Amino acid sequence: MRAKLMGVELRRLLMNKKTYLVMMLNILMTGLGFTSFVKGMFMAEGFEYTSIFTNDVIIPFGFGGFAAALIWGLYVISDADRVVKKGAEEMTGAYTDEKAMSHARFSAFLTVSFITALICMLLFLPLCIKRMDYLFTFKWYILYSFAYILPGVWITIALCCGLYNISRNVSVSLLIVLLLTISQFSPISEKDLFLRWSIPCIFEISDCYGSVSVIRFLYYSRIALFFSGLAFYLLSVKFIRKYRMGALKSFAFCLKKPLAFIPVMMSLCAAVLLIVYEPFVDHSPVVPYDDNWYDAPYQGEYKNCVADVRFNTLLGILNGELNMDLTEVVSNELFFDIRSGIEVKSVTLDGEKLDHSIEYYSEDNNNINLGVKKLIVKNPDRKTGRLTIVYGGYPAISNSLYRKAGYTYFDSVGRDYIKLEDVCVAPQARGLGADEDPAVHINVPADHNPTSWGKTLKKIVKNADGSVCWECRNDVPIIESGINNSDEVNSTTEFLYAKKYEKFVRDNKLDESIKDVMNYCNEHYGTLKCTEGAESIRIQQISNDYGGGGAGRGYVYMDENFLSPENLSDDNKGGNKNETFMHEIIHLYWGDMGCYVSDDGLWSDEGLDVYTTYRIVKEKYGELYAKKYYVDKWTEEVKHQNRNFYFRHPEYIDILPESYQATLKDSVGIINRYSRMPLMLLKAEEKLGGEEAMDEVLRQLYENGSVNQWDGSEGQTLQDFLDIAGLTEEDIKIDQDN
Repeated sequence: MRAKLMGVELRRLLMNKKTYLVMMLNILMTGLGFTSFVKGMFMAEGFEYTSIFTNDVIIPFGFGGFAAALIWGLYVISDADRVVKKGAEEMTGAYTDEKAMSHARFSAFLTVSFITALICMLLFLPLCIKRMDYLFTFKWYILYSFAYILPGVWITIALCCGLYNISRNVSVSLLIVLLLTISQFSPISEKDLFLRWSIPCIFEISDCYGSVSVIRFLYYSRIALFFSGLAFYLLSVKFIRKYRMGALKSFAFCLKKPLAFIPVMMSLCAAVLLIVYEPFVDHSPVVPYDDNWYDAPYQGEYKNCVADVRFNTLLGILNGELNMDLTEVVSNELFFDIRSGIEVKSVTLDGEKLDHSIEYYSEDNNNINLGVKKLIVKNPDRKTGRLTIVYGGYPAISNSLYRKAGYTYFDSVGRDYIKLEDVCVAPQARGLGADEDPAVHINVPADHNPTSWGKTLKKIVKNADGSVCWECRNDVPIIESGINNSDEVNSTTEFLYAKKYEKFVRDNKLDESIKDVMNYCNEHYGTLKCTEGAESIRIQQISNDYGGGGAGRGYVYMDENFLSPENLSDDNKGGNKNETFMHEIIHLYWGDMGCYVSDDGLWSDEGLDVYTTYRIVKEKYGELYAKKYYVDKWTEEVKHQNRNFYFRHPEYIDILPESYQATLKDSVGIINRYSRMPLMLLKAEEKLGGEEAMDEVLRQLYENGSVNQWDGSEGQTLQDFLDIAGLTEEDIKIDQDN
C-alpha cells in the first residue's frame, strides 16, 4: 500500500511544472558554480585553491548543493501547504493514513532530488573532463560530486518536512530553515563541522590521489547528519493532526502506541553514536602545555628496538607492535610519545602486563606539539627485559588543533597514498638511551614507493598477502608512500611523480629539464645547498593534502601544484610547459631551499628564477628564441604597465573600491616580479659588461644567501645584489617612459 502511495506521489510531482522548474534551478545553480565569481566566494582573503579538482569539481558542486538545498526546501514546504490549504488532506485521509501520505511525499521528494543530482553529474561530466584533462578520475568525480550535491538536499528535505508537519505554517517553517542555514556561517559551525548539513567545507583535494581521508569524513558526516534529519522527520510525523486535534494533542494520542517510536529512536541513536564515536578527531581533554614534559629525565637504556606496522587501507587504520629490549631501568615510569587517534591496546614486559596511562600535549604557542600524546608506562620494580607495546587506530587530528582550525589534513592511510608523521608510525621513547636508531618496518602495497625524509627505504621481504615490508631507520621517521613513477635523471638524481603524470612527463621530457637546470645552476652559481653530505638527490612530488615544498639531506619535495596543467601553463614563468617546469626546479637554488631572497614587491626569487630560465633557454635554443619569448614579452608588459594611469599615479589608487585596488595591486606585483625585475637584471648584465660578470655576481649572492627554512636568516635584498655588483638602483632602473 505504502509503495503504491509513493508511486502516486512520484507521478504527481513529475506531472507538476514546478518540479521541473526546481530541477532546472538546481542544474543552473550548479552550472553557476563553475564561474570565477562563485569561486571567489569560497576563498578566504589572500588564499587561492591550487587543486584543479577543488576548482572544477568541489566548488561548483558545493555551491550547487547549497543552493539546491534551499530551493528544494522551499518547494517541499510550499507543496505540503498546498495539500493542506486545498483540503486535499481530508480527502486523502478518508481512504489512507496521514502518516503514510507524509512518508510517500517525503520518499517522492528524495527520489526526484536524487534524479536531479544524477542529471547534474552527467550533464557537467564532459566539462569537468575537459577542464581536468589527464588528471580526471571517474571514481573521484562520482564520489565527490555526489557527496557535495545530494546529501545536503536530502537533509534539508527531511528538516523542512518535519518543520511543516509540526508547525503547519509556511512562514514559521521558512524562517527556522533560513535561520539554521545562516547559522552554518557562524564561528561555532566552523569549529564543529557536524553542524554544517548543507554547507560542507571546501577542501584542497589531491588531484592525483583523491584525498581519501576527506572523502571518508564527508560521507561519514553526511550519513550521521542524515540520520539526525531522518529522526527529526519521523518524530514530526507524530505531530500530524488527527481527528481535528492540535499538534500537541495529536502527539499525545501517538504516545499510546510506544512501538511507533522505535524508528525514531533507532535513527536518533544511530546519529548520536556516529557523531560521538567519529574517528576523525581525537577528543582529548585540553590541558596547559608544559615544556617539562619534553625534558624527560634519564630513564635507562635499551637495544634492538623494532616496530612492525601494518595498514588497513580501506578503513584507514594502522596496527603496530613495538618491541624493545630494556637493558637498564632507573625509574618507576617510562615515557613515550604517540599521536592523537592512536590507542595503546596493551603494554607487557616479558609477557607480564604493565599498567599504563596517557596524558596530552595540547596547548603550545607554535602548535608544534598539538596532537602528540604522552604514554606513561608503570614499571615500579624497574625490571628489564622485552617491552612490547601493541597499538593502533585511525590517525586523527587532535582536539586542540580542531578547536583552532577546524577539520584539516593530518596523517592519512589510503590505498593510493599513505602519509604518517613521526610518532604516528611508532611510539618514540623519551629519556631512554640506545646505541642505534630504532627500526620501523612498514608493510605497504606492492605498487607503493615509500620514503622517509626522502631516503629510499630498505626492502626487507614480500609478504604472503602481496604487501612489501620496508625498513626505516630514523630518529623521527616521516613516511610518504604513494603509487609513483620513478625516473633516473642521471646517476645521482632521481625524479618521482604520480602515475597520472607519466605521459605528460614523457611527452615534455621533464627529466631532461631537471638535468638542464642542475647542470646550468651548479656550473654558474654553485651546488644545491640542500644536498650537502648526501650521496644522491631525490626530487619527489607529494600529495596536495600536505602542500608546499622543502628540501634537506638530498631530498627535495614539491606538492602536485608544481606539475599541474594550470601552473605549467603560466606564461609568466616560461615559454612552454617544459620551461615553466624549469622555473619550478630553479626554485631549488633561488628560494627557501637554496638562497632565500627577500620579496619587496619588485625584487624577489621569482625574478631571479625567470632570468635564470631565460639564460638556460638562450644557451639551449639560441638568442633569437630567448629574445622572442622572454625579453620581448617582458618589454611589452612593462610598457603596458607604464602606460597605466594608476601605475603612474599611485596616489589615486586609495580612492578606488577595495576589490579594484586588490586587482590592480596583484597585477602590478605580477608584472614587477616576472617582467620588470628580469629586465632590471638584464640591464645590470649590460652595465657589468656581459654574462660572465653577471654570473660572478649571482654566484656570490647565492653563496651569501642562507636557507631560511633551516636557520631563519634574513633573505638577500636588492641592496645586497647592488653592493656585490658595484651598481646603484638608478643604474638598473627601467624608466617609465620606455
